[in-house]
Amino acid sequence: MSEIGIDLRRAEAIFSRLIKSYREKSQPYDRVILPQSPQNMPKTLLYGSASHALFLFCSCYFMRGSIKSDFVIRQLARIFDNYPELFVPKNFANGKVDSSYVSRTLEHNGFAYKADEVGHWWESNLVKLYRFWDGNPVNLFRNVSSYQDACNIMLIKSYHTNHSTGFMGFRSKLTSMLIYFLVDAGMIKSFLFPIPTDFHVFRILVSNRIIFEAQPNQNVNFYQSYKRSAPAMDAIRNIFTRYCERYNVEPVELDNALWILSRTLCRLNPGNRVSRLNRGSKIEFFPVPLNWTGSQIRAYNKSCAICPIENTCYYNVPFAPYHVAGKIIITGKREKPPLQIKLFEP
Repeated sequence: MSEIGIDLRRAEAIFSRLIKSYREKSQPYDRVILPQSPQNMPKTLLYGSASHALFLFCSCYFMRGSIKSDFVIRQLARIFDNYPELFVPKNFANGKVDSSYVSRTLEHNGFAYKADEVGHWWESNLVKLYRFWDGNPVNLFRNVSSYQDACNIMLIKSYHTNHSTGFMGFRSKLTSMLIYFLVDAGMIKSFLFPIPTDFHVFRILVSNRIIFEAQPNQNVNFYQSYKRSAPAMDAIRNIFTRYCERYNVEPVELDNALWILSRTLCRLNPGNRVSRLNRGSKIEFFPVPLNWTGSQIRAYNKSCAICPIENTCYYNVPFAPYHVAGKIIITGKREKPPLQIKLFEP
């Protein structure tokens, strides 16, 4: 890995442009459906209740890897509606349900990957919530005023159910994710915290050269390079908290502005299409050539052409390598259709 670079001045300019568009509800923020929007949530959920907080708490287990957030919320909503006993901490504390029951339920409802591990987390954490926090994740933050306070509760390496702190499966990203969900739902007051750094946030940082390698290399897996370096991840988190504090921006706003942009526009960028080649156990990805066909120009007009930071976006960063192999890679410089090409819609 070559030397890691972070352009703070560029980050501030790009974030400010996105926040302006987000607050004005201009494209792509005019018709937004977030994963936790009501239409994706359980039909039997009482908003603002302890069960609502528990649903958001448990959804964090799956906000990792390449699984799509929308899928997580919709599938978990079905589990909540059909197996409500899994969201009652007292049931676990009294032995009425256990981790094996959770794991079987997850496997039968679209969450087979690491179902046993998540089942264990689920039982351990809900027992701890019942014993020390009245069964409500909101209570975890009743005396919390900083991100460090939150990490002290969530991340201390004491997972025993007789200890009030340390929740299985939760690291820095998922701690941020839980805070984001609870603030967004109006269950806890907002405070300064680094937004969850998932693929979509990473894509904006990489494609706009906010984070970069001193010697650019298209084979660099940004996700692996940065995730394996604690100082690098701390520096990235600092980008967000520094900006929010300096410009009085709510972290939830910044997260939404970055995530929505990638989820709605970058995914349509024709330059982010790749083909896949399996070479034994090795998977390689190749950008689909841009010949600026009619469909490619239409895709460009629905994505980059209406993007509020089109002028600062430099690289193509496709989703497929991350979804398939956990890689965030650059597949080339972002291109525009030649000016002489015009597309006449039928």
